[in-house]
Amino acid sequence: MAGEEIAGLCLCDVNEEHIARIGRQEGWVDILGVRRPYRHQGLGRALLLAGLHVLKEAGMESAMLGVDAESLTGATRLYESVGFVERRRYVLYRRPL
Repeated sequence: MAGEEIAGLCLCDVNEEHIARIGRQEGWVDILGVRRPYRHQGLGRALLLAGLHVLKEAGMESAMLGVDAESLTGATRLYESVGFVERRRYVLYRRPL
Protein backbone atom coordinates (compact mmCIF):
# COMPACT_ATOMS: atom_id res chain seq x y z
CA MET A 1 0.00 0.00 0.00
CA ALA A 2 1.23 3.47 -0.82
CA GLY A 3 2.51 5.50 2.08
CA GLU A 4 3.25 2.57 4.36
CA GLU A 5 6.88 2.07 3.41
CA ILE A 6 9.61 3.45 5.66
CA ALA A 7 11.62 5.94 3.61
CA GLY A 8 14.50 6.44 6.04
CA LEU A 9 15.65 6.38 9.61
CA CYS A 10 18.13 7.93 12.00
CA LEU A 11 19.02 6.01 15.15
CA CYS A 12 21.04 7.89 17.76
CA ASP A 13 22.44 6.61 21.04
CA VAL A 14 23.56 8.00 24.37
CA ASN A 15 25.91 5.41 25.85
CA GLU A 16 26.68 6.16 29.49
CA GLU A 17 29.70 3.81 29.52
CA HIS A 18 31.21 5.66 26.54
CA ILE A 19 30.57 9.01 28.24
CA ALA A 20 32.19 7.84 31.48
CA ARG A 21 35.19 6.49 29.56
CA ILE A 22 35.88 9.65 27.54
CA GLY A 23 34.76 12.17 30.17
CA ARG A 24 32.48 14.26 27.97
CA GLN A 25 28.87 14.29 26.81
CA GLU A 26 29.20 12.70 23.38
CA GLY A 27 26.34 10.91 21.62
CA TRP A 28 26.42 8.66 18.59
CA VAL A 29 24.58 8.59 15.30
CA ASP A 30 24.45 4.81 15.01
CA ILE A 31 22.40 4.45 11.84
CA LEU A 32 21.33 6.88 9.15
CA GLY A 33 19.73 5.45 6.06
CA VAL A 34 17.40 6.46 3.26
CA ARG A 35 15.94 4.01 0.75
CA ARG A 36 17.03 4.59 -2.82
CA PRO A 37 13.69 5.90 -4.16
CA TYR A 38 13.72 8.64 -1.50
CA ARG A 39 17.32 9.82 -1.85
CA HIS A 40 18.39 13.25 -3.14
CA GLN A 41 15.31 14.92 -1.68
CA GLY A 42 16.85 16.20 1.56
CA LEU A 43 15.43 13.43 3.72
CA GLY A 44 18.82 12.18 4.95
CA ARG A 45 19.84 15.68 5.98
CA ALA A 46 16.50 16.28 7.72
CA LEU A 47 16.73 12.98 9.60
CA LEU A 48 20.34 13.65 10.61
CA LEU A 49 19.55 17.15 11.86
CA ALA A 50 16.55 15.83 13.81
CA GLY A 51 18.77 13.15 15.39
CA LEU A 52 21.38 15.73 16.34
CA HIS A 53 18.65 17.87 17.89
CA VAL A 54 17.50 14.92 20.01
CA LEU A 55 21.10 14.32 21.16
CA LYS A 56 21.47 17.98 22.09
CA GLU A 57 18.18 17.91 24.01
CA ALA A 58 19.55 14.87 25.89
CA GLY A 59 22.50 17.00 27.03
CA MET A 60 25.11 15.88 24.54
CA GLU A 61 27.80 18.41 23.59
CA SER A 62 29.01 16.57 20.50
CA ALA A 63 28.11 13.67 18.26
CA MET A 64 30.16 10.96 16.56
CA LEU A 65 29.46 8.59 13.70
CA GLY A 66 31.28 6.09 11.57
CA VAL A 67 31.17 6.04 7.78
CA ASP A 68 32.79 4.23 4.88
CA ALA A 69 35.09 6.99 3.63
CA GLU A 70 34.86 5.58 0.09
CA SER A 71 31.07 5.33 0.08
CA LEU A 72 29.53 6.10 -3.27
CA THR A 73 26.33 7.42 -1.67
CA GLY A 74 27.73 10.85 -0.84
CA ALA A 75 27.47 10.19 2.89
CA THR A 76 30.71 11.99 3.72
CA ARG A 77 29.51 15.14 1.90
CA LEU A 78 26.27 15.06 3.88
CA TYR A 79 28.06 14.70 7.21
CA GLU A 80 30.55 17.45 6.42
CA SER A 81 27.74 19.75 5.26
CA VAL A 82 26.22 19.70 8.76
CA GLY A 83 29.54 20.27 10.53
CA PHE A 84 31.11 16.84 11.08
CA VAL A 85 34.88 16.70 10.58
CA GLU A 86 37.04 13.66 10.06
CA ARG A 87 38.70 12.59 13.28
CA ARG A 88 40.22 9.23 12.50
CA ARG A 89 40.51 6.65 9.69
CA TYR A 90 40.60 2.90 10.06
CA VAL A 91 41.68 0.15 7.75
CA LEU A 92 39.65 -3.03 8.02
CA TYR A 93 40.75 -6.35 6.63
CA ARG A 94 38.44 -9.13 5.56
CA ARG A 95 39.09 -12.67 4.42
CA PRO A 96 36.57 -15.16 3.06
CA LEU A 97 36.41 -18.45 4.95
